[in-house]
Amino acid sequence: MFVTTWHCLLLRLKPLDTEFMKHLHEKVNIIPLIAKADTLTPEECQQFTKQMMKEIQEHKIKIYEFPETDDEEENYLVEKIKLQQHHEQMKKNLEARHKELEKKRRQFEDEKANWEAQQRILEQQNSSRTLEKNKKKGKIF
Repeated sequence: MFVTTWHCLLLRLKPLDTEFMKHLHEKVNIIPLIAKADTLTPEECQQFTKQMMKEIQEHKIKIYEFPETDDEEENYLVEKIKLQQHHEQMKKNLEARHKELEKKRRQFEDEKANWEAQQRILEQQNSSRTLEKNKKKGKIF
């Protein structure tokens, strides 16, 4: 039997993985990890973590957020990602609102132009009627 419900996704960060995560980050919890981290020195591991977080941030991929840790640099990166995601969401909301208002503005301008055209037609009709009445009364030669 094939399971269709995922609770999280565990991947190493490679170009194909990045593309895959872009498509899934809204649907599942993504937890980046370093494969065979026990073979790396602490400095290499830390450097790889920074690089991974940087790429995740650049590609605007949402990841699972673990509880706060004592590592200030890691907390800084996590907070930076949170703020960037919040900023991106606000930007999307503003762009959507701008499009909505722009559409309403165009609709208003179209209605205004139609109304002005109708007013000109009515004014011309009234001018013609006034001219005809004055001709009949003999006020215009």
